Parts: sequence; C-alpha cells; structure tokens
Amino acid sequence: MSQAEYLQCPLCGWVRPINYGYGKYGKREVRFDKMDLGDALIWQLRELSGAGRGSVNAKISLIEGKTLKEIPEYIKKQIINQCTEILNILK
Repeated sequence: MSQAEYLQCPLCGWVRPINYGYGKYGKREVRFDKMDLGDALIWQLRELSGAGRGSVNAKISLIEGKTLKEIPEYIKKQIINQCTEILNILK
C-alpha cells in the first residue's frame, strides 16, 4: 500500500497532491505564493469551441478577465473574511 500527501486550498477548497507530476520545467508542486496578485485575472470568461476535451482541434479563448480590484464586492468580502480567518488561525 502506498501513501500520498495532499493539500487543500484554504480559499477555494481544491485538493491536490503536494507533488503532482512533471511539467514542462520539471517536477511540479503545490504552492500558495507564486501568483502575481496585482495582474492575475481572478475572474475569467472563456469561450470553448471546436472538438471535445483533449482534442487537438479544441480551442479555449479568453473573452474577458477581471483582477482582484475589479471583481464584485460580494466576492471581495468572501475573500477578505476567509483570509482574515486564515491569518487568525496561523497566529
């Protein structure tokens, strides 16, 4: 029997293995400190077209994106509340 370590994102709840395979630049790992928060498009509207998932003919196009400053207030409040709770627990 083998074991694997997993991390769950404290903001979104996404669970994934700490080490989850190899990417273009070597072994990939879960990180919480790599995103450029000023420019990242946190909200995205994408258009899916072409053939099905995994097909070379499938196409995903970004139509519109919003940064943290541009997202709706109710989402900002959720993020603020969750980050505040995370900081309180980590103290």
